Amino acid sequence: MTTIVRSVDVTQDDAFEDNVTCDVVGFAEFGLKDGGDVGCGQVFVTITIPPGSVIDSATLTIWPRFAVPGGVTVDGDIVADQTDNALDFSGNAGSGEGPCNVLTRISDGIAAGAVVVNWPDVELSWVPALGHPGEDSPDIAAIIQQIIDRPGWARNNAIVLLVHDDGTSTGYVQGATEDQQAPPDLLPPRLTIDFTPPTKTVRIRGRDDTTLRLRGRSN
Repeated sequence: MTTIVRSVDVTQDDAFEDNVTCDVVGFAEFGLKDGGDVGCGQVFVTITIPPGSVIDSATLTIWPRFAVPGGVTVDGDIVADQTDNALDFSGNAGSGEGPCNVLTRISDGIAAGAVVVNWPDVELSWVPALGHPGEDSPDIAAIIQQIIDRPGWARNNAIVLLVHDDGTSTGYVQGATEDQQAPPDLLPPRLTIDFTPPTKTVRIRGRDDTTLRLRGRSN
């Protein structure tokens, strides 16, 4: 089994959108805000998983943006952008980069049959003096597997993970993530994936017409 860890590292690689605006200033949020849905998205690039791999486990880890004690929780749903090589959220015309369209990506993905994993009771409030260990999602191996199994998937492609309120939460929006432009006490969203590469069979035929089969993992 192989493990890879990827973090959001530039501003346009994470974004949030509510019923008023879509923002790529370096942080993302989800929950409820002014009665409207809020979604956040994170781009994880250079996913070095070859086609045919089996995803054993996967976890999204986030840290709060705001130092707010109080223990307020938000229930969310996690989906992946249903594309082979996901674009970021910069929205620069002609750049080949994707627009800041978090909620559209979520709704389009669900309509296309995206795997949805519920993330209950996300605790994003914290006390600065105590720090924050990060909030781990439930296992999202099925979400990652769905993208890896796409016909156009290739090693080093990018994956976008999207999180939005599942409709059961109440209260104000929660700060959810921060990229690497954050102060040292805040960390960017992190994706950890454990996977098993596909097995390859190599046949070597000898002069006496015997065949030797060698099996190994594709890394």
